[in-house]
Amino acid sequence: MPQRTKNHIIEDESRLAFYNSLPKHWVYRDKDKDYGVDCEVEIFDELGNASGLIFWVQLKATESQSLKIIENMLFKPEKVYQYHSYSIPVMIVRYSKFQDKLYFRWAIDYTNQKKTLNKIKVGFDDSQVLENDFEQKIISYLQRYRTVSNSNITFPINTVVLRHNGNYKIPAVTIEYINKIIYKNPKYFKLVRKEDQSLLQIKVKEDIIYYTLTDKNFSSSSYESKSLTNESFNFFNEVILSSISILLYTCENENLGNEIFFENNLLQTIKDNNDYLIHFLPYLLSGNFYQEVLNKLDNMFDENSDNMIQIISLVVQMSATNGDAVRRKVFEDFLHKQFQYSMLRGEDLSLSAAAYNLGNHYKSQGKHSEALFYYLKAKRFNPSYLLQNYYYFELGGIFFSLQKYSLAIKCYSKSIELNSDNKYVKAHLGDALMYDGKFEKAVESIDDFLTEQSQTEIEKNEWFLKYFCLKSLLLSGYPTEQKRNSFAAQKSLEIDKIQEALDYDMLYENAWRKNGVLASKDPTKKLETFISFCMNSILNTGDIIAWVNAIVSGFSTDEDSNIVYQVIKVAYYYNGQDLINYLNEEFYINNSNLIEPLLNIIDSLDLPEPKKEFAVRIFGDEVNYLKIDLI
Repeated sequence: MPQRTKNHIIEDESRLAFYNSLPKHWVYRDKDKDYGVDCEVEIFDELGNASGLIFWVQLKATESQSLKIIENMLFKPEKVYQYHSYSIPVMIVRYSKFQDKLYFRWAIDYTNQKKTLNKIKVGFDDSQVLENDFEQKIISYLQRYRTVSNSNITFPINTVVLRHNGNYKIPAVTIEYINKIIYKNPKYFKLVRKEDQSLLQIKVKEDIIYYTLTDKNFSSSSYESKSLTNESFNFFNEVILSSISILLYTCENENLGNEIFFENNLLQTIKDNNDYLIHFLPYLLSGNFYQEVLNKLDNMFDENSDNMIQIISLVVQMSATNGDAVRRKVFEDFLHKQFQYSMLRGEDLSLSAAAYNLGNHYKSQGKHSEALFYYLKAKRFNPSYLLQNYYYFELGGIFFSLQKYSLAIKCYSKSIELNSDNKYVKAHLGDALMYDGKFEKAVESIDDFLTEQSQTEIEKNEWFLKYFCLKSLLLSGYPTEQKRNSFAAQKSLEIDKIQEALDYDMLYENAWRKNGVLASKDPTKKLETFISFCMNSILNTGDIIAWVNAIVSGFSTDEDSNIVYQVIKVAYYYNGQDLINYLNEEFYINNSNLIEPLLNIIDSLDLPEPKKEFAVRIFGDEVNYLKIDLI
């Protein structure tokens, strides 16, 4: 006969105790276990009007009589991080059967959590018990949390300074010292004495000060009580303003953070502390004041041989330049300065890294000759690049873009020989072999890529399509290898000798377009039509009309529809919304009967977003490095 365990019994008792503690006009609902919480509470007023305030609850019960066990709970880190990820606040409730008492903490309150071994310990005390005035305390908290989450913060911010967990070991003079700093900045803060009146809480421990906007992110600063003197007032004023400005940045209130930071010239304060500065750089350099910040940091690059600040600046700027020509130019100047500073210091390792990152920058801009120049410079200052698989992969891409296909093949092959960590290396080798006229070897390399990456989530549609087209052509009798002559192919096509043009150059895109048009007039050549338009498309990826011809002709063949779906995905990858716009506009005029089913198919597919990828490498010595990929 089934029996209920002690755990089940006490869990039910904790649910009943919690339910009975709630006001009768609040609504309690059990929650699906998928969320990792026990229940949901929605707050209504006594007249039954909804407030829009909701919180979730995780209940944990104990029968222990030990105060240490009652007031401390251990969680797996991933469980706490899960609670942090929810947009709805999660309340952790500790039910003590021995005391018949319910303690509570908000799961996002970082100040009451301590990492110990592989667990996170959450502490409780008598300041947070579900009794007396807790109802208004919860309503106030949820209202303030909603205000901060919606970024409805304006100056002056209601601010309270508190002893952390009511710890009276912290002298009152310490609290009043910080109160004085807040009071002396009336433009930014309004000092209040109760937490439920505040949006910004400053919680003071024995040696650390926490700053939080109602648990919506945290910042902190350390201090010593004996250092809180009249002479140090200006210094601590700047430390506290800096801590609050970064808190505003992390809570997506960039304008307010900038106002405090730049009006008080706080860059001058934090630039002497690298550890502090590193926390600020992502926000300062991705915002509107990036050029001013770089200019003020400039002298650091002359004086400081530690390149971590430069590297952080480089990473942030690299990730923020996409589509912004002005920022891109500032960033390019910044990279050149790093190269010049390394030259002045005569440090080959620093020079090679600076040159390599300049190569990456020019490559991302499509300036391939400039990129090659700096990649080769990087090798000159650090010959160990010749032992690195990623170096040959980068060179392979540059040579391919410069149409030096045989050199690209050598570089990609060398990268593979050195155990390349790039999943696409055999796909790119296949491309280089294809454009070098080695079609059979291209098929083999692409086949290797598709086989090796079959279980990964990386984008493979383009190479599925290339494999399908090349393999089909080889099976149809096209040459396995060819010395391409595009000039002769053009001359043949001018007199409508399509097959002769392809005999000269099997990758002559206009010949495939004409072949597709000609084959489309013969109902028995549906597959030839489809492959011809596919070849036209993959050889000119920005030609929307070629892609539409391939898509439409694909649906009329007997081929597996998956290959047509791959055509759509590759077409979208290279043309994005322009493909959809063309179908809705020009294509619609003469094909209104096809457009609806075609758009429905497109909507049903998981279409890939184009990505621009490049990397920064921070070297510890001539061989070892930290690689940062930017997408």
